[in-house]
Amino acid sequence: MLRVVLRSFAQIRELVGRDAVEVELPVRSTIADAWGELLVRAPKLGGLTTSTRVARNGVLAAFDDELAEGDEVAFLPPFGGG
Repeated sequence: MLRVVLRSFAQIRELVGRDAVEVELPVRSTIADAWGELLVRAPKLGGLTTSTRVARNGVLAAFDDELAEGDEVAFLPPFGGG
């Protein structure tokens, strides 16, 4: 097992109910697996899956990237501005 911290912001944080969650995942888990853990806690996140961006340890990443012990994963909702 490996331990990672999942951080969420804005609408995602509101749906999860916390800004950070520590989870244990099997070795060789991906960011998509971590997102699945958040979906268990907040099923309404499913509608945001395709528009959510992700960063791993401060660097933009992809949902199929493999996680390592101690990673910090940030789920970033769509945002606009100008």
